[in-house]
Amino acid sequence: MGTNAYRIVFPDYFDGLAGEIEAKGYFNDVVVEAGPLRFKPLFYDPVRVRQEYEDHLSGGAAAFSERNLVVIPKVTRAAIEAAIAELARADFGALAAETG
Repeated sequence: MGTNAYRIVFPDYFDGLAGEIEAKGYFNDVVVEAGPLRFKPLFYDPVRVRQEYEDHLSGGAAAFSERNLVVIPKVTRAAIEAAIAELARADFGALAAETG
């Protein structure tokens, strides 16, 4: 793809609920547009992702997976933006583009 051009679309409510979002440790309502492609990453902090996979596996599941999972130190605007910049440098190879 070779793109450095991308746009991050945060929902209008993000800044007003930033403290709650950070406390919950996850967020999945950001859209990244890179040319014709759209990505919808799922951000978790390390504590929340651990809770998720432990709950999932303790319920008898053989595996835990989430599409477009990105683990960041804390779920803040700055951390999300830094993660997306890093993903862009890798041509968003870790994310699956949304279709239709």
